Amino acid sequence: MIIGYSRTFPRVGPSWSTTFSESMTGLSTGWSGWDLRQVINSSLLSASATSLTRVTLQAPTSGGQGFTIDHAYIGEQGAGNVWNFDGNQVPLTFSGSAGVTVPLNGTAVSDAVPFVLDRTKNLVLAFHFSAASSIAEQGAITGTAGYGHSAADDTSVTSPSGYATQGSLFLVNKIEVE
Repeated sequence: MIIGYSRTFPRVGPSWSTTFSESMTGLSTGWSGWDLRQVINSSLLSASATSLTRVTLQAPTSGGQGFTIDHAYIGEQGAGNVWNFDGNQVPLTFSGSAGVTVPLNGTAVSDAVPFVLDRTKNLVLAFHFSAASSIAEQGAITGTAGYGHSAADDTSVTSPSGYATQGSLFLVNKIEVE
């Protein structure tokens, strides 16, 4: 027996902390060919990221179908329209791919991306739906808003135009940071 000896094991992989989480029970259909910009107010974010962020997307639990997205981006809110990025948005990937298909009652967790989330700034997430898609929705949640438009994929564009209010919270089930 060795007295006074302790062994510390190195951490293997990220240690995630949830900064936003919301269950969605509603259904929104008809998103094929549409872009969605989801805005989440900073007051709903509980932690800042030091280096990495990942996002969990939720399909509806019943009715409709799942969803297919071609591209997704995350960034901080910029000036002008409430759905604008500040110009430092980064792409979300899913198992290394820009897009993902999620079946009814399923979820998808993005890869960890190098995005330093500042919980004092509003967050914007952008999605483009390429196929017939139904997405999970939660009604009136103070501090969230969804904006959509039917047009070409402009998920990476900092200041797009033509969006209209769609509702409160869509698709984004959880945001985790390290």
